[in-house]
Amino acid sequence: MIIFYSEGCSDLLGFEISVKSERINKLSCDVLINYIYTLVVQQNIKISDNQTMAFYSWLIKFVKLDGGRYEIYELNPYTKNFTAGIFYSTNLLTKQKKICALYDVSCDFPHFGEMIAVSEGYDNSKISCERHERESTDCGWYITSDLYNGDYKSMKLIHFSHFAIVHYDVLEYFSLPAGFSITLNELNVTLERIN
Repeated sequence: MIIFYSEGCSDLLGFEISVKSERINKLSCDVLINYIYTLVVQQNIKISDNQTMAFYSWLIKFVKLDGGRYEIYELNPYTKNFTAGIFYSTNLLTKQKKICALYDVSCDFPHFGEMIAVSEGYDNSKISCERHERESTDCGWYITSDLYNGDYKSMKLIHFSHFAIVHYDVLEYFSLPAGFSITLNELNVTLERIN
């Protein structure tokens, strides 16, 4: 088990951070701390015990330890429980950045608090996903299944988190900007540009 302890964060954030994991590196922890710094300091967000926060396209949780330090937990996509560490969130972030680099586009990360348009059956293993331009709290993704009746008015808005928890398997593509589509058919993923 590896444990990373921040040093000097209390001056900036008001608390220190620890991350415990079997698979962790300092660079991942630095990315996490910079992200938290941006939200806490620049957006004046207050952190409390058991508070959750989007970390790019995944979810982390702050668990308060003795001495004012917070240990970082993350949502495990397979058990749907929070576990110590940042493996899944940083692994997802790395994959998202690689895919965007492969297509030579800037990443446009959806966040857990944003909305996503879905048709009935979005939780099926066969779905089609299209990224359009963002609109206010809408992250721009439209998800349809075989049950979609073709009427966009029948689609509903849900929090991206509800989709992400069901489809962690395709989230690595979800940082692609408007103009891409993804088709998930059982375990096969097809990606293409739509404009």
